[in-house]
Amino acid sequence: MYLLSGTGVLETLFNSFLRRMTEIDMSKKSDIKVACFIFVPTYFVWNYFYRLRQFPPGPWPLPVIGNFLQIDTTNPHRSMIAWRKKYGPIFTIWMPKPVIVFASYEELHDRLENYQEGNYYIDRPLSFLYGIFSNHQPDGDGIILSKDDLIKRLADSKHDVVDVHKPLAFVSATLFMIL
Repeated sequence: MYLLSGTGVLETLFNSFLRRMTEIDMSKKSDIKVACFIFVPTYFVWNYFYRLRQFPPGPWPLPVIGNFLQIDTTNPHRSMIAWRKKYGPIFTIWMPKPVIVFASYEELHDRLENYQEGNYYIDRPLSFLYGIFSNHQPDGDGIILSKDDLIKRLADSKHDVVDVHKPLAFVSATLFMIL
């Protein structure tokens, strides 16, 4: 985490690199090549660490494949439970794009309570790695991995599930029809 802090080593190296770049004589082709050879990878590394800082904490991702190797593909919920214990009820996993996971009923309920704000959380990533967990179904799979219209219907039906005044058989039938 020290590398991600505002006064971290990475920021110091980047500032040192920028000072050196101003000293290079750009009239020589070799200096231009060296500058590009140094600047391009440095930019991508800086951008990678900067993107990590913008999201809630989570397991450290690999640059191209994210956390795919860290997730138990046969039982992904076990990985999520372990990460919830380590990082809290809201954390980020990368598949390879960032996915914010709400691993607590209370947090999810608070976010979906206001439906306009809830629309912000409805979108899901469209990648091959994500498809492994949703069985490559077009609208996802189940209450956790669903997206688009299916998640909207599930979010609307959540009020039926938490309403204790409705009979359990009616709630089960409603959820069965939605799924």
